[in-house]
Amino acid sequence: MYTDIEKYFLVEFDTDILTNERNELTLLHRYSDLLNCISDKYNNSESEILSIKEDMHIKVIVLNLCILRIIPTDLYNERFSNFYKYAQDMGHPNLEHIYEIYKTKDYIFIVTKKIKPLIKFCEAICEIVLDTTHKLNLEKLKINMTSILAKINSDGYNHNDCTLDNIGYDESTDSYVLFDFDKISCSKKRSCEGSIINRDQCIFLNSLKFWLNI
Repeated sequence: MYTDIEKYFLVEFDTDILTNERNELTLLHRYSDLLNCISDKYNNSESEILSIKEDMHIKVIVLNLCILRIIPTDLYNERFSNFYKYAQDMGHPNLEHIYEIYKTKDYIFIVTKKIKPLIKFCEAICEIVLDTTHKLNLEKLKINMTSILAKINSDGYNHNDCTLDNIGYDESTDSYVLFDFDKISCSKKRSCEGSIINRDQCIFLNSLKFWLNI
């Protein structure tokens, strides 16, 4: 019996991503232990897939309690590698919590803590909308994002996409969390926390104006 996530690897990867490997048994053999480990360790052995999307050639699989990102190794360059390792080691409450990073020949598997996005897709009107089920604490949001942006900027990184659709709420810590590192870059100058509002903070403030009309 295949778990849901194993079936996804067999079907989707066999026809979509792993174009050079058509043998289902080979795929299952290569990844079944890894997938079972992820499911057992971070998802209470529940492998129900809630959603699947592709963002800039990165597969994002949302499970019950965790999120699995699958990045082709040719995209996982030094910039990605350094920042994910940095984020994992830092464990900042306002930055997406990275449980584990698994590396195989063809793909990098990144397991992160599941949080509640502030922006969701509304099927009824086919648009991306603000999640009204969460009562937004604007002051806390500003404080949390200012904190994490100041931290990563001072350590030499720019997020470059700090918008409301890349921010979530972690109920377990009552904090807002920045995620989605696809556009991360290394800054030429390390900024100080007391410096003038930088590019990342401007992007964040403009996003608040767009979504909240403030």
